[in-house]
Amino acid sequence: MYISGSPIHKLSQDILHYIFLANADEADIIPSHPDQEWCEPDSPERPLVTARRSSQVCRAWRGIILNSASLWGRLLDLDGLQQQNPQWREEVLRRAGSTTPLWVSRAGPADPYERTPPVLKEFLYHVLDGNWERIEILFVRLWVEDFLKWVMASPTIRLPAPTLRSFTFLPPFFIDLRARCPVPCMFSNNAPGLEMFVAPILQFATESSRFTSLRSFSTSFPPKLSILTGAISYMPLLEKLEVFPCHDPLTHDFNLAQLLRDTTQITLPRLKELMLEGSFSTCLVLAKAIESAAGCILDFDGIGATRETLSRSVLVTLIRVFNKYFASHVDRYNAPDVMFIFDIQVTELKVGLGLQWWMNEMPCSFHFSWDNPCSLLGGEILRALFFPSTSALPTPPPDL
Repeated sequence: MYISGSPIHKLSQDILHYIFLANADEADIIPSHPDQEWCEPDSPERPLVTARRSSQVCRAWRGIILNSASLWGRLLDLDGLQQQNPQWREEVLRRAGSTTPLWVSRAGPADPYERTPPVLKEFLYHVLDGNWERIEILFVRLWVEDFLKWVMASPTIRLPAPTLRSFTFLPPFFIDLRARCPVPCMFSNNAPGLEMFVAPILQFATESSRFTSLRSFSTSFPPKLSILTGAISYMPLLEKLEVFPCHDPLTHDFNLAQLLRDTTQITLPRLKELMLEGSFSTCLVLAKAIESAAGCILDFDGIGATRETLSRSVLVTLIRVFNKYFASHVDRYNAPDVMFIFDIQVTELKVGLGLQWWMNEMPCSFHFSWDNPCSLLGGEILRALFFPSTSALPTPPPDL
């Protein structure tokens, strides 16, 4: 019921407009992982639903909402625009005007096996291809083949993205993250405001990819490790880095000891979270190469071949990497009233080491694991980490 004297109706139009814009922020309800659920299209938490209901409160609110192109630009929530009739979708896009930045989201149904309706895919591609220079936030969860069909058929993703701030693509199934699609000259190397890139199936194709404003980067190991190290060396503001395995994380055609020597150190002074999943060797090379912020969270999940062995110089490097992150956590978060939990889990297929505070919500987290613990590799790692014999391990070259 409308009550003209209530305090909310004494707010200025500017303050009300700010509140309506804040209600259109989906950051708290957008899933960051394929296993997370998404709100139903008619959920009251959905910004499009909130905006529509707010416009029905009174004439003044309705006028503010209907006349705000910046608000409608944030409401391209395709999950709430699934009607067969395209009229409402086109109306939302029309209300966003021709210049305001656009926020586009499509998280998909609760049932991951349900395919995206063709009319919705066509509208998504229409919005992206026709308004690419205006896209500020893009969150898309589609079947891999549907998304890659657009990537391969349209030149859009290879065009400059002057407004883009956040780009996220996640498939409905976590296993589909193993699909790979190198994209030559992504965003034409011109996305000056890009802060978040979460799309492990899309790979930068060259070492010269430069996105210096990135804060959060989720990608996968490319065929050449230098492509990845070259790209992240131009990301000095990076705070979170996730690297997923490539097609076959068990194979590599390089000399590990030589690669550890030759890979250039990468300083990422703001890096707070580092997640590496892939072949044990490539994960070790990258963990060794990165100089992160003190107390950086490490999640190291390496996959080793059954008959793989490591040279003693490589084992020394492994000990140094392990000790660097382990000691960093203890030094960073140690206090008289702090209790750490260190656990070791050994199964037939995996060994895992963990360090965390007794309060799970606190930031301290250290996880180091590898597959095939019963292989030669597993035995070598356990002995090196917990029973290192300085007399048995030769001093490695200074650059290792």
